[in-house]
Amino acid sequence: MRTSYIKDCVETIINMAQDNNISSPLNVLELFAGEGSIFTQYLAKKCNKVIGWEIKNEFASDFEKNVPNGRFFCKDTISLLQQENSDDFLNDANIICVDNPLGKYGDEYFEHFKFINHIHKLIHRPSILAIDIIKKPYNIEGNLEWVEERKRFYNIDKDELDMGYALNFYKKILEKQGLSVGDAKIVCRELDGDLDYFYMIICVVDKAK
Repeated sequence: MRTSYIKDCVETIINMAQDNNISSPLNVLELFAGEGSIFTQYLAKKCNKVIGWEIKNEFASDFEKNVPNGRFFCKDTISLLQQENSDDFLNDANIICVDNPLGKYGDEYFEHFKFINHIHKLIHRPSILAIDIIKKPYNIEGNLEWVEERKRFYNIDKDELDMGYALNFYKKILEKQGLSVGDAKIVCRELDGDLDYFYMIICVVDKAK
């Protein structure tokens, strides 16, 4: 049985924005927006507008139904962020959510590993950055390729990711991109029975001075 803590994640995002003077309007850029259900739908109720990037254009209609204050754009997030420059990098977002599929997707992609080193291209002002984190892979026998890719990415030799290590790991990734990292929290997003596996790292970021 799955237990969702989406509301806790959203409340943490909004409270951190208020506590760190990230002022209204709160504008969201959601990467891998899907149909805008669950997390995006709830976050949208607390924000002024939501821009959703999603590669599957067939999700557009459902996204706009689920997120009345949202606009859907058919974008290949991974390819786009790997470009040197793009007009799409210009945005007024002060909440950026990385809500990529879990495990392996497409022919070669795992979580956010291919593009997290380019996330600075989307950050132009003090912002909240929320990143999905898998603490512990599930169905390991059927996902060996994913498990090994995670170990390489995080430079670890075990399946389970220590969340304190993860927080410092992402701080270093962001700082290497010329971003400053302020207040940061780790929030459980979902439990699946006894499997403690799905979290969000939520942090305040800005261009380093």
